[in-house]
Amino acid sequence: MARNPLIRKKEKSYATPMKNQSAGILDDFAVRKVVATKEGSITRTPVDDIDIANKAYVDSNDFWKRVGDVLSPKTAGDDLNMGIGFVGVGCDPTYGGDIVSNTGFGQLRLGSSSADSTPKVFGLVGRHYDADEPDIALLFGQSLSAQTDLFWGGGGAFNPATSQNFITSFDNDAGGGSVRYTISDAGNHDFKAGDIKTTGSVIIGTSTAPVSKFHVQTDAWNAGSNIHLASIINRDGNSVDSAGLLVKGGANSATGRTFEVQDYSGNTDFIMYGDGHSEFSGDIETVGVYSQSKIKLTPLGGYAIKLTNKTGSNSVAGELVNASSATENAVEQTAINDEIPIGAFLDSGVSDGSEAWIVVSGIAQVLLDDTIAASVGDWMKVSSNDAGRAESSGSEAPEINHFREIGHCLENGNAGELVKIAMHFN
Repeated sequence: MARNPLIRKKEKSYATPMKNQSAGILDDFAVRKVVATKEGSITRTPVDDIDIANKAYVDSNDFWKRVGDVLSPKTAGDDLNMGIGFVGVGCDPTYGGDIVSNTGFGQLRLGSSSADSTPKVFGLVGRHYDADEPDIALLFGQSLSAQTDLFWGGGGAFNPATSQNFITSFDNDAGGGSVRYTISDAGNHDFKAGDIKTTGSVIIGTSTAPVSKFHVQTDAWNAGSNIHLASIINRDGNSVDSAGLLVKGGANSATGRTFEVQDYSGNTDFIMYGDGHSEFSGDIETVGVYSQSKIKLTPLGGYAIKLTNKTGSNSVAGELVNASSATENAVEQTAINDEIPIGAFLDSGVSDGSEAWIVVSGIAQVLLDDTIAASVGDWMKVSSNDAGRAESSGSEAPEINHFREIGHCLENGNAGELVKIAMHFN
């Protein structure tokens, strides 16, 4: 049989190893007798799945480097885009970014290497498919514990944070936004704008379960400092916006305890019922005015009643009056030497036909006669010179003036001016 010309003639055997060489072509394929051959190179860019890639191609398409246990992009600043895939650290990922640790902390750190004093923004952004889907920007949860801790700032390898701002209207590209809420390292909470809303209860100063919707309680509060536990202050300079506190009872109940004040032991000091009825457990003292619809105590210490002014003109403070002889529940000006005075106007300017306060006892101011001054301790009566005026005397008046008496002078006063008296009638 003739020899195949494609098969190289067999060399003689020698004791030394054979150099790298091809055995020629067998059945259309070159067979390497020694794998470590350096013969030839691969220059074609691999296209098909069965193509062989050379080292240069592999190196140019390897975007990762590994140093020890750290895997990072070869080119600093390159992005990692997982598309719709998941990333898991210490676990098989169930969600987009799972971090599991059995040593106490599973940490995802976002950091900046520059120190140019500009704000650095690291964001976890929840994106939705369209505008109808809700966003959950960041969710913290515990699967097997009743408590989830959220840590801000640091210490150790981190700079300690003195405060944390919560910002709305933030722009991913431009930054900015509006600070709405700040919590300081001392635990102070500062709401910058907007309302605070809850369907639950608000508790301040205690961890005790609340007994009301708004509960403020303390066991030790500024001893000796006389500082209020709670204050409601309206600093609006507009006189029509003077509202301070509204207390509104439920169900229009006449017997409902709309407002109540208790002492330390829980005893009721003051209570106001739904129908406006009030009860006090102690004395009532006031430096202002106590009044109801028809009676009031004046700041000077007088007792006043409300009657209609029928003098024919506007009221004049301190002017003496008697009961009207023509109109019910009304007063008219006293005549000269009038023997039936009942009091004096408290205020000026009340028009004829309108109700006015009339001081009828206690401490009152009366308008003196235009020609007679008064001294402290003088006996006071209806004037014998001017209608509606008072007249003083240094001695007890004769019996004829008994029914003209209106009281005793408590201070010195000039003629034609107001003077303070202790008012009474015979």
